[in-house]
Amino acid sequence: MQKLVIANRGSKEQGKTSSIREVFNILAAKYPANVYIDYGDIMATIKIGDVLVGLESQGDPGSRIFDSLEKFVELGCDVIVCACRSYGDTTDAVYGLANNGYQVIFAQNDKSDDEAMQVVLNKKYATRVVDMIEERISGDF
Repeated sequence: MQKLVIANRGSKEQGKTSSIREVFNILAAKYPANVYIDYGDIMATIKIGDVLVGLESQGDPGSRIFDSLEKFVELGCDVIVCACRSYGDTTDAVYGLANNGYQVIFAQNDKSDDEAMQVVLNKKYATRVVDMIEERISGDF
């Protein structure tokens, strides 16, 4: 299985953190025995069979995304899900994972000005990302 990073790329206030929290919630509910959570926003690893998934919801410049990506590579994560900005240092850090054998996919969630609709859109994004992870694990993607 080729390693994979799925980055939710976008400008601030696009729902990136909420969407990644939802990915975490879905995976933690499906695979509860092997969850490690760090502090605050989501920085976690989840073991799914033999596959280690790293999740980081902080993707702003000056946030811990840089340390988290480095830690996930050191841990040997097969899949990384993270947030990053549309351009700049955080996006460059995600692109840099290709040097460590990761295929990079940018999957942006949809945006609505309606708060209730945004919650629905974030959940749809999270479901799509979980599907990609599970399809990668099964060899279908």
